[in-house]
Amino acid sequence: MAMRTLGNAQGLPSQASGGTGDTIPGLIGLMESITERKKKDLLFYPHLAESYDVAPDLSKITVNLRHGVQFHHDWGEMGAEDVKWSFGDAGVENQESVFGNVGYLHEYQEPHVVVDQHTVEFPLKSFTSEYEGAIIGLVFVYSSKYINDMGRDHAFQNPIGTGPFQMESWTPNDEFIGSTFMDYWDTPASFGELSVKEIPEDSTRVALIKTDAVHIIDPVPFSFLPDLLDAGMEANSDNLGGATQAITYSGNFWMFEYPENDNKGRDGQPVTPRPGFEPDADHPWIGDPKDPARMESARLVRHALSRAIDRELIVDEVLLGNGFPEYINFFSSSLPEHKDEWVIPYDPDGAVAMLEEAGVPVEDFPAFQIYVQQLPNVNFEVFDAVATMWINIGLDVTVDSTAYQAFRPRLVDREWNGLTSCCAWPGCGGPLLLMDQPRLAAREGSTIGEGDWNPGFEVLEVMTYVNEVEANPLDREARVAANIKEADFFYHWMLSTGVVHADNPVWVNPKFVEGWEMEITGLFNNLETITLKQ
Repeated sequence: MAMRTLGNAQGLPSQASGGTGDTIPGLIGLMESITERKKKDLLFYPHLAESYDVAPDLSKITVNLRHGVQFHHDWGEMGAEDVKWSFGDAGVENQESVFGNVGYLHEYQEPHVVVDQHTVEFPLKSFTSEYEGAIIGLVFVYSSKYINDMGRDHAFQNPIGTGPFQMESWTPNDEFIGSTFMDYWDTPASFGELSVKEIPEDSTRVALIKTDAVHIIDPVPFSFLPDLLDAGMEANSDNLGGATQAITYSGNFWMFEYPENDNKGRDGQPVTPRPGFEPDADHPWIGDPKDPARMESARLVRHALSRAIDRELIVDEVLLGNGFPEYINFFSSSLPEHKDEWVIPYDPDGAVAMLEEAGVPVEDFPAFQIYVQQLPNVNFEVFDAVATMWINIGLDVTVDSTAYQAFRPRLVDREWNGLTSCCAWPGCGGPLLLMDQPRLAAREGSTIGEGDWNPGFEVLEVMTYVNEVEANPLDREARVAANIKEADFFYHWMLSTGVVHADNPVWVNPKFVEGWEMEITGLFNNLETITLKQ
C-alpha cells in the first residue's frame, strides 16, 4: 500500500510524537493498545486486556491483561511490567517525554502499580468518562525487556510490539516492510508480507493504484474521486473517517456576563463587548437575548436558510455518494440516538415563506458572505453548492476563501459576523463522537474559549450541558440525556447547521483485494483482515 506520510521508526513511547510515532505503528499493525473501538456500536472494548474495572470512588482503574500475548521476534509474553513501563516512559514517570498526547497523561494519571503478571492498576489524578481512549488506551504497549536489554538507541530504530505484523525493515520516509506474525494472539494475516510506501504526492499515489503498482492507498482529495471511480477503484469508508461540513451563523454572542466557575476567575464580571454582535438589518441571522422579537425573527432566518439546502443532492452530485446528510453540527445523524425531528427537510418554498414570516423577505435580505476556511478537512465544493442553493431562492451570497491564518484574527477577536464554514473532524462532532461524550461546542461556543478561535457564537447553555455530562462519569444514560437536551437546544436555535458528512475513504484496487474488515479510527486499520484474490 502507499500512504502520504510514513515517517521513521519510533520504538520508544517517549519519542512517539508528531502524528507518526503515536499513530502510524498502530495503523500498520506493528503496535497495539489496551482498548479498541468497534464499528458495531462505536464503543470501546478490551483489546490487549481481558477486562478493566473502574473503582467506585473513581480513584483507579484496574486492568486485567490478556494471557499469552507474545512480543515479536521471540521477546516473550506481554505483562503488567510492560504496561507500567510503557506509560511511565511516555510521560507518567518521564518528564522529558515528547509523546504526542503527554498532556493527557499528566492530567489524569499517577505512576502505575503492578499487582501481578497480568494485572496493573492505573491510579488517577482525575477521571473522565472517556477513560477507555484517553487513559488506558492512550499508549501502545512496548516490551520493557527488549528495550532494557538492547538499549534505547537500538529499540528506537527497531520497534517491536504485539501486533499482527513484525518489522523486517523500516527505511525512514520511504518504506516499511513487515512479515505476518504467526504467533499473533488473534487471527494472523492470510498473506505473508506487508509493504507500506511513503508517497507524499496525491497524484502519484492515484497513478500507482490505477496502474496496479500498489493495492491500497490512503485518502486523497475529492478532486481525484471521479478518476478513481472511473478506473474501477473501490472506496472503503468503514472507518468512518472524513469530516462533517457545517455552517455557523456567526455573530450570536449571547453571553454578557462571565459564568460561575469561569476558567479565568471572572465570575459575574461583564464580558468584553464582541464587535461581531450586531443584531441589525444587515445581519438578520443574529439574535438579541434582550429583544424576544428579534430572537424569534433571527431564529426563523437561520431555520429558513437551513431548509434551503438540498443535502441529498450535495451527497449525490458533489460527494458522488461518499457521505451522508447532517443536520445539527456536533450531533451526527449517524448516531442511534439522533431524533427524526432533528432532520431538516429540503423545502426552498418553505424557506422563502419562513423568511417572509421573519420579516425579512427575499427581496429585502441583505447581501452576505460565507467564509470558507482554507483547512485540509474542508470540502470547498460543498460550500459552493450551498451558496448556489441560496442564490437560487433569490439571495445575494458570495464565498470568501481568504487564507485561514490571515482571517483567523477576526474569529479570535469575535469580529466576524457573516457565515462560517465549521468542519468537525473525526471524534470532534462527526460519527465518532458518541452521544454520551462532551461536545466540542462546549469549549469553543462559549466564553471559556476566549482568546482562541470561535465558530461564531457564545451561549451559556453549552457550558451547562457539558457540566451535566461531566457530572455523571459512570452513568451513560444521564450523559446521553444531557446531550439530547443540548441537541434539542441547537436544533431549536439553529446556531450551526450541519450540511453533509464528507467521507475520506481509503481506496482499494479490487483486482487484488477481495475484502477488508476495518474498525473505526478515522484512518485505515486492521490490515491483517485483508483478503487477497487468488
